[in-house]
Amino acid sequence: MFSKNVQLVYLDQRGCGRSDSARNGDYSLNRVVKDFDEVRQRLEYKQWIVIAHSFGGILATQYAHEYESTIRAMVYLNCTVNLPATASSGIKKGIELLGNDPRDKSYFNNDSIPLFTRWREMFGRLQERSIAYKLMFDKKENKAYDDSLMALPFLKYIYAQRLWNYPEYFSDFASKTAAIDCPVLVITGTRDYTIGIDHYKLMRFPHMRVKSIQGGHALYLEHNKKLYKSIVPFLKKHD
Repeated sequence: MFSKNVQLVYLDQRGCGRSDSARNGDYSLNRVVKDFDEVRQRLEYKQWIVIAHSFGGILATQYAHEYESTIRAMVYLNCTVNLPATASSGIKKGIELLGNDPRDKSYFNNDSIPLFTRWREMFGRLQERSIAYKLMFDKKENKAYDDSLMALPFLKYIYAQRLWNYPEYFSDFASKTAAIDCPVLVITGTRDYTIGIDHYKLMRFPHMRVKSIQGGHALYLEHNKKLYKSIVPFLKKHD
């Protein structure tokens, strides 16, 4: 829908989606954001509007930190700027979805077990009960549809596998948002327990506007019209 108003450039990170894998095995954060700017230069854009979703909030924040002069404005759609905080949110909601069993509370809140190990195990438990969709989606069938798209044979997931080897991705990027001076529209889903319904409060962009939409993590799928109406005026203003 957004293509009616602006030219869209979809960018898959190296080793992700339809992009080639890194020949030298470099999936570091600085290399990935440098890729973004090399694309901008190849397209001969002096500036562009950056729209990020989910984990893309980490990448967009680092990109803006290093290349802010190339950015006219930014949209953060259900984005994280702190992966540990996001994992903690998922664990908290997951315990609730599992019935608030004291044994689950004891295990999943045990700080002696690595946070992301608990996060993955929590998601696995929810998957076993066919309720993992409740972290992200309003309807189970929408998660099934999203899963079918993610399973397309030509898509790559090398980047998602390799980024765990780079500690920089797991830093707190919220502090960097305070130094990003361009206009920023933050879209947050009121039922997005994957990222955290209050996660946007960690962001400290000086020129930030927040828009809440009744929905989960996949607003682009389940509440497309509401999302369109929320973002298009911002895009038109800064295009």
